[in-house]
Amino acid sequence: MAFTSCSHNESGIPADVTPPTIKVHFSSVEITGEEVIRVSGNELYIGDKLVAEWTDNVTKNCKVQMKLDGVVIASGNVLTHSGTLTLIVTDDEGNSKSATIYLAMEEVYPEVIVLMPTVNAFGGAVLQITDSQLLIDGEEIAKWSDKHTVRCKVSVAFSGKEIKSGELLDEAGALVITVTNDQGNSSTAEITVTNDAIYGLENLRNATLQVDKEINLLN
Repeated sequence: MAFTSCSHNESGIPADVTPPTIKVHFSSVEITGEEVIRVSGNELYIGDKLVAEWTDNVTKNCKVQMKLDGVVIASGNVLTHSGTLTLIVTDDEGNSKSATIYLAMEEVYPEVIVLMPTVNAFGGAVLQITDSQLLIDGEEIAKWSDKHTVRCKVSVAFSGKEIKSGELLDEAGALVITVTNDQGNSSTAEITVTNDAIYGLENLRNATLQVDKEINLLN
């Protein structure tokens, strides 16, 4: 005859050997680097998204531990990179259950819009760089924005050399704008700077000139 032994606590009541139950709503979550991970009661949130919840047959409030790629993180931390999130839920008797959730960082690049691809700097033109605009002599030449970064890092190079806000453009060359967000992703745009004393000569190159035939140069 075979006998089955049961585990009992000091009161003689059979010990709880059943681990908690975890229900994962999203096994993969896309993040932007701004979301806060949060444990609220028996629920796990990433940003405003309910990602997982758990219950136990005996314990009302289980102990919760979270690890991102093996490193312990706490409720209230900001998720700043991709990785594997491990959720470990333990009841009062030490029974544990774990679940994994993959965090995928959304790749975002700044958007740079060039309003004037060619600018004439004859006589000198002052460059001005703001948080979201490039201006030459007070006129908006280009602007940029990013989906998640409010203030991107901006660098401007003129003919291969970095140029700062307030400096003077007084020769022809290429103006290259590089905008970098908090993820380290960059977008670039190029503006051609000319130094022409007379406007419209580029149209004259394409005109058909014939002997004894008039052409309106003003047009």
